[in-house]
Amino acid sequence: MKLYIAEVKVDGEYRKSLRLGRSVNETDCVYVELKEIAEDYDSYIRGILGYFTQGLSPDMLSVDRIVPKGHFIMGIFGGQDKCGKRKYAGLVFNSLGLNSTRGTYIIKLHNTTTELEVPAGKLRKYWFNLIYINMIHPFYFGGAYNVLLSSSGKEDLARFLKEIVQINKNKLNSRDKENILILVDEVQQPDTLHELDRGKYYVLYRGKRIFSSVTLEDVPDRAIVKDDVGYLETSSRDVAYYYSAVLNYLAYCSIRAKLGFVRNQYAKPIAAIVRANLTWNETEDIRDEVVELSKLIHVEASNMFNSDKLSNEKRYFERLEKSKDFKKLIKTLDEHIEETIGMDVLINILNNLVAGKGK
Repeated sequence: MKLYIAEVKVDGEYRKSLRLGRSVNETDCVYVELKEIAEDYDSYIRGILGYFTQGLSPDMLSVDRIVPKGHFIMGIFGGQDKCGKRKYAGLVFNSLGLNSTRGTYIIKLHNTTTELEVPAGKLRKYWFNLIYINMIHPFYFGGAYNVLLSSSGKEDLARFLKEIVQINKNKLNSRDKENILILVDEVQQPDTLHELDRGKYYVLYRGKRIFSSVTLEDVPDRAIVKDDVGYLETSSRDVAYYYSAVLNYLAYCSIRAKLGFVRNQYAKPIAAIVRANLTWNETEDIRDEVVELSKLIHVEASNMFNSDKLSNEKRYFERLEKSKDFKKLIKTLDEHIEETIGMDVLINILNNLVAGKGK
């Protein structure tokens, strides 16, 4: 497949009224000239994919899939009250109950006050569970959000939102109606949604800054992952618990060494596992212990964090330092690193990858 660069030329100053011209000699228009480049599509896209995947393959880690980022979705929580931004309704909703007599659900969209009535059969078609970054902490998952999405794409979702407005036209206040209609214009989602497989196990990790990780064992129905979360998919429960422990260990090492964290992690934490020789097949002497400790810490973390929302991810790791099992996990992996590549080498790997200091 050939690739082209588009050179755009404007007659005078750019303005919305300009039309697309056929020749550079035309006036009052925008002229676009396509120039073929030597690089082909395969080599071009390979470079982009390499940035996200770091050249990794599932076989390297003995997992089924590596997904550096989930779906790009816009409008989840609607607009926020920020300078230059307009507030509008969100796709996330609260389910307030089922009216079995009328066959309708009562829901409330984020950033709205009206209790909306939606036919049960219709709602079930668009009701997904969203896995979002702010519910992922070290060894702890706070749960998924109810969210409206469409397996048929953005336009179908927009039609459904308009239908909700029409069904509830007599009860919607003017502000909520306007906010939902703004959402219709702003919403973005992929044409195809990839649901998590309920028969698999997942290692979820935060894709921004500190890459805290958790094992997802009980996968919600119709679960969708947003693009600020990366994950590993595996058929092995033990492999899942192993890698969530290792990712949290690497994040903790970075914090302990006072390293920074690059904004977008994508597959960088997974690449750090490989470069540090911490893959499943390379740690036979300690992996069973790591798995068992990970399972215990997941239970402890659930008790620690279930009712608390801490100010930032470092606070979650500080809280875990009170756990004997967490201390034992860190000691076990520290000793393994010292016996293999050495701690200085590990810190250099983390500094180059997850801290973004590599050339």
